[in-house]
Order: sequence, then structure tokens, then C-alpha cells
Amino acid sequence: MIVGIDLGTSTSEIAVLKNGAPVLIREIAGSSYGFLPSVVAIGVGGELQVGAGATSVLSVRPGASVAEVKRLMGSDNRIQLGAESYTPQEISAIILRHLKEQAEAALGDSITEAVISVPAYFTAVQRRATHDAAELAGLSVRRLVNEPTAAALAYGIERPDVEERVLVYDLGGGTLDVTLLELSEGVLDVIASTGDSSLGGKDFDERLMRFLAEKCEDATGIDPTRAPRTNARLRAGARRAKEELSSVDRSMVVLENLGVQPDGSLIDWEYALTRREFEQQIKDLVASTTVQLDEALAQRKLRPAEIDTVLMVGGSSRVPLVRTCISQYFEGRVLRSEVNPDEAVALGAAILAGIEDNKIHSAKVVITDVSPWTLGVSVVVDRDGETIEGVFSPLIQKQTTIPRTATKHYRTIHDWQDSIRVEVYQGDAPMCAQNIKVGEFELAQLERAPAGADIEISFSYNLNGELEVVARALGRARRVLLQPSANHLTDSEKQTARDRLDRRWTARANGSGQSVNVSPDTGSSQARARATPLYAKVAELLAKAENQRPSLSGAPRARLDVLLLEMHAALVANDERAVDTVEHALTNLLFELI
Repeated sequence: MIVGIDLGTSTSEIAVLKNGAPVLIREIAGSSYGFLPSVVAIGVGGELQVGAGATSVLSVRPGASVAEVKRLMGSDNRIQLGAESYTPQEISAIILRHLKEQAEAALGDSITEAVISVPAYFTAVQRRATHDAAELAGLSVRRLVNEPTAAALAYGIERPDVEERVLVYDLGGGTLDVTLLELSEGVLDVIASTGDSSLGGKDFDERLMRFLAEKCEDATGIDPTRAPRTNARLRAGARRAKEELSSVDRSMVVLENLGVQPDGSLIDWEYALTRREFEQQIKDLVASTTVQLDEALAQRKLRPAEIDTVLMVGGSSRVPLVRTCISQYFEGRVLRSEVNPDEAVALGAAILAGIEDNKIHSAKVVITDVSPWTLGVSVVVDRDGETIEGVFSPLIQKQTTIPRTATKHYRTIHDWQDSIRVEVYQGDAPMCAQNIKVGEFELAQLERAPAGADIEISFSYNLNGELEVVARALGRARRVLLQPSANHLTDSEKQTARDRLDRRWTARANGSGQSVNVSPDTGSSQARARATPLYAKVAELLAKAENQRPSLSGAPRARLDVLLLEMHAALVANDERAVDTVEHALTNLLFELI
């Protein structure tokens, strides 16, 4: 079975085609009605936690949890979780594997392949990292699809006879994509795509955190960002307030137990944040997104009035200031949201999965796309008698419709040279050093000839973001499907990562690692916990939690279950610090639920 997956910065979703229509799979443990927080944590007992359970760990043990890993994809960053460090691919693989296994349980069928969405502005290296993550999760990637294209597909599949020019404004948790498309008789033709891979809802959170931290320090003398735990609580509070302010004008932000007064009383802080204050913090970020609108429209020399439909996608597009700004840019246009902004990308990926699986006749929908980056090779040029190396020579230009094949001819620079190194780059700078290296290979054992012999380089770039390069020169030819070399996991590294993930997953399935939508272990581990010296300290709190538990469901129940599991593990381990940490989190949760 092939599914569609939106591997998002803030949340991730999985969808499938049922009776010819895409549907989001809701029965995902740790999710809120199918929206799984893209958060991974290591529990006190060393078990993996994904989604809601891991989110609860963010505020109490930030060093044991990670969120928004999508922003690190393709980088050489390592993520420390407990005693071990992980690559971004491994963390993403954990999220993908959780989605895969939960969907298999819900559907009663094996899932082996997926269409996975990526930001349109993801580089070749970031796309390769996404492939690696899927492979580690036990998934074969049938296609990568750009997120705005997927969203437009979800919108256009029910409008086969409509001709319109659509602009997709996709502002998610970590990235902004702006894509211009034309829909006509089932053809979805992407004609321009631009964006910012470092702008999203996370940046709104950061701005709001700084504002709230200053207010807190002014009132209490304590900077909550200095301690990892209070910083994590502040981040959670800022995010919650941001979401609430999409529907109300005021939201309360509360930080408890920041310190101790001279008289021994605890220092708490609360602040009534207004929507206006929030908008003041982010207005320049929102305004900056119109630069991407200008660039997309300029590709076809269009005016805002010439756009028929503006489709708002991504959770951050719900922010009222964002919608106001984009509506004003399009001269007061009513913004369209026929497809749920949070679901659109996953649903579009599922539609494409249906096309790939022949469940939707491919003649019904034809998709083109554009290359968001220029692709070319490194060459040596002679300028005014000076030899300059590493000059970028483009073959496929940015915003060119793909699939695309392009060929250029070059010349050898040395007499009798017997090899040529082909270095491929992606970017828009004139020098290769300022662009991203996609890969390289060597054409060897050439027939010897004087300098100036012909070299033919051909690029074939497909809708999956794969680049095939063919080099021909002096009686030799070589065809290579380039895999980005930077930060690409080797086979050995993949096997090591796969083995570690398997061990963690086995422990998770067999022990207390079932972090969501399950009952806490009421058997032997709880009995062992009661027998520990630390149990008396938290016995009353645990009794309150157990009494409250039957009345809960959904995310609150999942959060409570996770904390109970962590408390039992901490007690059995006789880890007083961990007990204190979970006690604090459990107290806060019960207070919220009152």
C-alpha cells in the first residue's frame, strides 16, 4: 500500500485514498485527531516517545526531547537525547515509523511505500536526507512532492473542468512556500515557485518568547530563558497563546515556580497577552512574506488582480495578521480554504499516491512542476588572461518547468588530459563555492588529445527531484544518478542507525515505551514503584492522578498516561531528580485539568 505523508515541522500527518477520495488517518496514537506533534523524546526508562507523550517531556526534560527537527534536515547537526546523539534523519525516521505502524494498525494492511511532501525550496541535500529518513523507517519513497503542489492537488482534484490561476501561500511551522499554478482541464501546471526555508510559525514563537521573557523579568527579576526547563515551559506557553489568539483577543500566559521569595513562598508569573501585542512582535516577519509573492508573480509578469484564487495552507496561515496582510496584497480578495489548511498537504500527497498506485487514472490529473534552484557544473574560465576556477555554469535554470533535460558543450583545458571531474552544484550564485554541492564523479581513461576537445554534459531532472547526469568526451561516456554527498548517510551508517532504531523500538513495544493511548502499567512496575523509598513523597499526587484519569480522553489522557509511566520508571530507578521533574509536570497538568 502507498500512503501520503506530510512530514511537518510542527505536526506530521498520514493520509490514504479510500473509495477514490483522500482521507486523513485519525487513529494515530499520540496525535490529536490525526495531527501528530513532530516531537521525539527518550523516557526516564530509556524508551522512545513520539507525539503527545514526547511533547509533555519538552517542558520538564528539554535535554531528553527534540522538536522541529525538519529545520535541521540536510545539516550535519547532531541531536542529543539522553546519553546518545542522533542525526536529523534518525529523528525524522522515528516519526515516520510511528506514523507507518499506527496507520498499518488502523488500516489492517502493510504499508511499504509513501509519497512524502517536502518544502518546494528544499535543496537536493535536504531531499536526500528525507529519502534516508524514510528508508530508515522501512518506507520506500515512491515520490517526493512539493508541499504547495500537494495542496493545490487536493484543491484541484474536485475541479477538473475549472480553468483558473491559483496562488498557494503555504506558511507552516518552519517554512514558507509560495507557488503559482494554472489549473486547466485536469492539468496542474506549476509556473513559479519560491519561498523561505527559514521562516515559519517557529519564528513567531521566538519573537513572542522574547517579548514575554522581558515582561516576566520586569515583573519578577527572573529571566525564564536562562534555565532550560523554564525556557521550555515559556516556549510551550508562547505557542499555546499564539494559537489561542487566532480566535480570541486575549490569552493568559502562566509560569509557575520560577523561584523562591525571601519569605519562602514560590514565585509565579502570569500575563494577559493581547492579540495586538502579539501582532506588534511579528508584523515585520509577516510583511516580509510579500517579497516571495512579488517574486512568484514576477516570473510571469502578473499583477495581483490577475490571480483567480489564493489558497491558504499551513497552520501558521491561520494567524489573523497573516490573512489580513495577504488579503490586502491581493486587493481585499477573499482567501480560500476549501481544504483544511492543516490537512491539505497530506491529502494531496495521498492523491498523488493514488495516481502512483493506479487508483486514480493518471489521465485525470497531469502535474508539472518547476525547479526552485538553478542546477549547473563547475568550470574553469579565462578572463583577460586570468584563469578562474570554480565558476558556476548553469544547465537548468531556476523556475524551469520539470521534468527537463538540458545539454551543454565545454572544452578540455589541458593537453593530453586523461580524466575529467564533473562537479554539480545547485544555487543562484556565480561562483560554485557560494552554492550547494549536489555531487561529483569522474570520467576517466579518456583518449589523449590536445586541449580544446569537446565535452558534452547533459542533465535530466525529474519530478522526484532526482538528477541524472551524462558526461561524454574523447571516446568515453558515463551516466550517473547523483545522490548528494554532503550529510548523506552511507550504507554502514544506515545499518547502524537502523539497528539502534530497531532496538529502541523493540524496547518501546515490550516495555513502558508505549507512550500514548495506552493505560499505565498497573501490574508489576507499579508494585515495584510502591516498594521504593521515594514513593511516599508522591503517593498522594499519584492517587489524585489515578482518580482523575477515568474522566479524561484524547490528548489530556495521553499526557497523563505518559507522566504516570515516567513517574513509575523514575521511582523504580530510585532517581530522585527524575521524580522531582515528573512530579512538577504532573502537578501542573492536574492544575490545568481542574
